[in-house]
Amino acid sequence: MAIASTRRAASALALVHVTGLLLPEQDWDDRLGERSGGETAFRASVLVKSRDRRRALKALERSGWRLEPDLTHRWRHLQRVAVDWNLSSRARLDHEGFTLELRWSSALRRLRATTLDGVGHALLPAAAPGPSGFLEPAPESLLALRDVSRTTPAGRGPVHPSALAREAWLSLAEGIRERWSLAREGFLPLIATTTSRSGDIEIRTPSGVFRPWGLSERLAATAIDSMPAVSRPLVVDVGTGSGLIALTIASVRPDATVIGSDVSPLAIRAARRNAAHAGLHNVRFWRGSLLDPRLVARRQISLIVSNIPSDPPGLPRGSGDPRHGLVGSSGDGLDLVRQLIDQAVDGLIPGGRLVLMLRPHQWSKIRGLAEGAGLTQTSEVASSLAEFVFYVLESDSTAGVSRIAGGGAGPSSVP
Repeated sequence: MAIASTRRAASALALVHVTGLLLPEQDWDDRLGERSGGETAFRASVLVKSRDRRRALKALERSGWRLEPDLTHRWRHLQRVAVDWNLSSRARLDHEGFTLELRWSSALRRLRATTLDGVGHALLPAAAPGPSGFLEPAPESLLALRDVSRTTPAGRGPVHPSALAREAWLSLAEGIRERWSLAREGFLPLIATTTSRSGDIEIRTPSGVFRPWGLSERLAATAIDSMPAVSRPLVVDVGTGSGLIALTIASVRPDATVIGSDVSPLAIRAARRNAAHAGLHNVRFWRGSLLDPRLVARRQISLIVSNIPSDPPGLPRGSGDPRHGLVGSSGDGLDLVRQLIDQAVDGLIPGGRLVLMLRPHQWSKIRGLAEGAGLTQTSEVASSLAEFVFYVLESDSTAGVSRIAGGGAGPSSVP
């Protein structure tokens, strides 16, 4: 009955050249924070463009669907007025006991309307006609839908639940683009995982997340050996991936607070799962690029360790890892490293350390920048791969302070 009903609706919309996207799962309102208590769940929900709403409703009614059958004539008339003036964001229709909800972006819910538009634009490129007769999102998009609902950007204080819902949905497009990009690179199925170990810690890495290499443990050991002699150090693992380095440091140094950052929602979710499985409570992960601005402003970081993407775009790749985990920005691939150095100068405590994994010729390109900013090389450690070296840099005791005095970010900018 369900398939027959949705196909009937899809055929009606196709006659008037309206494209409908079948929204996944029946808890859509719950995810957006819109459902009222006691409301009966609908059987199917379809997203259409706002400009097509009236045409879609008329086409459905002509094909036998009844608009809001539970409403009185007066309230049904008001519903039509709300639809005409785009003051409502949805309408329910019934056909032989099957309820179809039509959704679009309304003028009165500009923030949520923008969110719905973003969801539609994000889901449509990977959508394809399905058994329902409507366009249906690809499996990769559905996985991102679930991931993003659990992963939101960090760097904020208490937020109202409705704002959290909007924030999560506004980041949905990013998560879906990541999934779709990974699928195009051949990382399928995305539910596949590889397992590695760092001491007693098991690291599970899903397909599409940068896998820990053999030198990852060596980089973690170098970071631990380079830790400044301070009590309760704050350590940041930039580009954490599935969290091996952050979790290794957290395990060896239970007195430390370890933060792992990554731009990938998929990676952050994997890292959080690995932390929970390891039972480590002194580590947390947040989605963001490079360093959390709040930490930089407070200048409390004792150690930064990073293996962020630094390969130039034209370098042949054969590691089997996703492109975004290897290839940096700019022609030489080092722009992210330059940005991290700039942030580290302001974020490290006096005597704090920055540990970078680079090729020697890459280090020669940015050494002048690092030293000019107040980061002095204290050592270099050979890795298990001859082409990479771990460079340990120490913050000058006055570098960050002088930058703050000159107008940089200071403690007063902390929210």
